[in-house]
Amino acid sequence: MTVDPLHDTPPRETVGRETALRFRMQYQAAAYAALEILQGSGVDRVYCDYHDDFVVRHSTESGPSYHFFQVKTKSKLSQQWTLVEVFALKKTGALDTAAKLQDIRDSIAGKLFAHTIQFGDQCRAVTILSNVHFKDDVEQAVEALQAGSSSKPHLSRLLDKFGPIFAPGKTLTTDELKKAQAKLSLAPGVHHIGDTLEPFTIAARQAIWTYSEIDLRPHEIDEIARSLVELVMTKSCERISGCTTTDLDQATSVSLKDLLDVLSISTPVYENLLAGHDPQAIKSASILQRKLKQAGASETSIETASRRRWHGMSGCGPTAMCTPRWTSKRSCRRLKLRVRTGYSLVGASSTCERSWANCSPQIS
Repeated sequence: MTVDPLHDTPPRETVGRETALRFRMQYQAAAYAALEILQGSGVDRVYCDYHDDFVVRHSTESGPSYHFFQVKTKSKLSQQWTLVEVFALKKTGALDTAAKLQDIRDSIAGKLFAHTIQFGDQCRAVTILSNVHFKDDVEQAVEALQAGSSSKPHLSRLLDKFGPIFAPGKTLTTDELKKAQAKLSLAPGVHHIGDTLEPFTIAARQAIWTYSEIDLRPHEIDEIARSLVELVMTKSCERISGCTTTDLDQATSVSLKDLLDVLSISTPVYENLLAGHDPQAIKSASILQRKLKQAGASETSIETASRRRWHGMSGCGPTAMCTPRWTSKRSCRRLKLRVRTGYSLVGASSTCERSWANCSPQIS
């Protein structure tokens, strides 16, 4: 047996591999959050590794607001985050030195609290998301911050020093400080991130169905899951020096257009259906494109069909119109007319697909 010295010699360090794995889980978390854009309920962008691990933007009548996330993971799922790890806070001793205050300011929670001060009301929430759970005293600290009071001495000290720690030199009212400290939450033991892509793939398939009612086949969701994570990685690595505001959005965030591209849904087709007041425009666009592409319809025909209002959702019309026995040019023109007008093609059946395939050679 040949001895391979490369494998017989322990590597100097494996920190790089561990770091890469943690970034992969961060990308999975951001990609999963981006899928909420499909719901059309206010989330319109997810920024990747910009201001924080990822930031979810909500569009409101009063302007945009932001939800900041830090993704923190551990290699063993049995491990838990401690109070010192999350807050740099010890249960004994006064917070009476600049160094102690700085340690809390630089902690995991401290970096998130900085957003609550800097962005004010535009910061809607800050969250620590993890693949493992938090110790009870961490959850108790978050509950005390949300309540604005605590009977535990170490948490009372933290509440009393919240202003000097996170807003030094600023004059904030008691209500403003309470509002800021109440924005922290925990997302423990999430199931959509992991060492492999499998947990994310499973969760993404369910999320896509929940938000858009698009039911994907296994090979389709595998490809989409990989593409989503790669999209977030690309957005996380774009150079942003010298970018305009518009360029920054494009370079650093995932938008609806990006998701439509990953889902292989034409933006013009989606916009046509949305303009026609289709309440399920994403689902309709997906079905329309998939069914007609399988049948051999051109992109032009698909886009033309999407410009028309849908008249039915339960098939492609009378039974006679769905039979695969399309041989005459007259019959084929009738089918092509249905494609052009978009009549009831959302629920197009396999027989309609075969009909289109039979007709397409006869139609110029």
